[in-house]
Amino acid sequence: PTGVIANLNLPGPANALAVAGDQIFVATGFYGLAIIDGARFDNPILQGQLDLAGNATGIGVDPNLGIAALATGGGLALVDVSDPMVPVLLRTVPINAQRVLVHDGVAYAAVGGDVAVVDLNTGELLQTLDLPQSYGPITGMARDGALLFTHSEGFDLLRTIDISVHDDIRVVGEVAVPIAQGDVGLHAGNGLVWLAGSGLNSVDVSDPAHPVRLGQPGGVGFFAARRISLN
Repeated sequence: PTGVIANLNLPGPANALAVAGDQIFVATGFYGLAIIDGARFDNPILQGQLDLAGNATGIGVDPNLGIAALATGGGLALVDVSDPMVPVLLRTVPINAQRVLVHDGVAYAAVGGDVAVVDLNTGELLQTLDLPQSYGPITGMARDGALLFTHSEGFDLLRTIDISVHDDIRVVGEVAVPIAQGDVGLHAGNGLVWLAGSGLNSVDVSDPAHPVRLGQPGGVGFFAARRISLN
C-alpha cells in the first residue's frame, strides 16, 4: 500500500529538512527549529523547538558535533542540538544566508550568488566564494563526497565546486541547465546530478571539470517540481 503513513503538526511550515539517524531537524519558517524523533515512522514525536529571529529556509546538521546550522535570511544560526529536548542557540553568523549544507564540521551557505564557508565550532567565516556570471541568487545546492553542486539564476548555471579544502573551495566546472523557477531541488549521487524544476533534468558529473547535461526524460514534458530524492 502507498500513501500517507503519519502526520505531525508543527507551528510553522516545514521549509527544509535535515536527517541524522532517527532524528529529523526542520526549519519551520518564522518559528525557527523543530526536532523530531522519527524512530517510529508511523508515530513521529516532537522533541524540542527553538524560536529564531528571521525566516528559517534552510538547515543542515553535523551529528558528530551536535550542531545544526539554519539559514534565516538575516544570519546563519548555529544551534547546539546535542540535547534534542533543549536546543540552544550558540551564535548567529551575520551573513544573509538563504540555503545551507553541512559537511565535516563546516557549513556551506548560499548568500545571494556567493557561497560562504563557516566553521561550525567557532562561527568563523573561512571563505566567501564569488560565483562568476551569477546574475541572480543560488537556487539550489547538493553535495556528493568532496563536491558541492550549485544552481544559480541568471545564466542558469550548474556548477561543480571542489570543497576538499575547507578554506580554499573552488569552481572546477559548469554547464547551463535552463530552469524557469527560483527554487530548484538538487540531488547528487553516482556521478549524476538531478535537478527538479521546469520538469526533471539530469547532468553527468562523473568528470567534475566537464559536466554534461543529459536532458529531460522523453515523453514527460514540462511539469512543476521542487524537490527530488533517489534511494
